[in-house]
Amino acid sequence: MLVELLRALPKERYEEMLTWLDDNRLYRTDQEDSGAALGDGIELELARADEVQVLRRMIEAASD
Repeated sequence: MLVELLRALPKERYEEMLTWLDDNRLYRTDQEDSGAALGDGIELELARADEVQVLRRMIEAASD
């Protein structure tokens, strides 16, 4: 249902949402050391990034 709602947006807004999804597909940290221990709450951020990836794939599949 969410995919259909997004696809029903006006073209400009739809493209903005696709850009936002693309920009938020991966969890990014500002730490210089990529091997540094991750802080509390990281599970939530990683889960959110996973959900964004799934949603983006669903939109791509619906567009085919």
